[in-house]
Amino acid sequence: MFSGIAGIAAADTIALNAAKSAYGSDGGMNADPYLDGTYNYVYSGSHFYVVHQTYSNPYKDSDQRSAVDFFLPAALLQPNVVINSATLSFLSASESVSSPNTLTIHGILSTSAPFVGTDLEVNNPVLTVPLTAQPWPYAARTFEVKSWVQNRRNGGYDRAAFMFAAGNVWGIFFAINSNATLTIDWSIAVGALPS
Repeated sequence: MFSGIAGIAAADTIALNAAKSAYGSDGGMNADPYLDGTYNYVYSGSHFYVVHQTYSNPYKDSDQRSAVDFFLPAALLQPNVVINSATLSFLSASESVSSPNTLTIHGILSTSAPFVGTDLEVNNPVLTVPLTAQPWPYAARTFEVKSWVQNRRNGGYDRAAFMFAAGNVWGIFFAINSNATLTIDWSIAVGALPS
């Protein structure tokens, strides 16, 4: 942390590990055979998934979404904190995209409780990016999400959570390592910067 720059009281960069993650399924199984926009089956584990695929079995259409949550430390909740950047990053364990598609990252509310299906039904897009499969070995995917982190910080909340949803084109399968990170560069602004 440093100080002494006109207009800046303090600044730092912190890297946060995910506090929790989960994925949920809509359709694609005997117990939930059809897509209806509800994610009744929610799971946690070493991976989470973003899937939008059609299969040849009787229960052919499957959509899976994932959510990840980060605990914001007390330093970010101080008065006048400005989020300069917030980079969400994950590394895939497996990727398959048969046609150009999109990935939308939504900002969702979160507490210390486990994620539930309704968390995966939220429509609050932070950004949408084009999505194509990478060649192996996979590089980390990074996304700028500072608007949602600033929103949560300004509201006095100590958690920032995100939900990943595939676009409507069939043929996407992502298995994502659950050790996603959120790197936040922040500062405390005091007074006006010199002209």
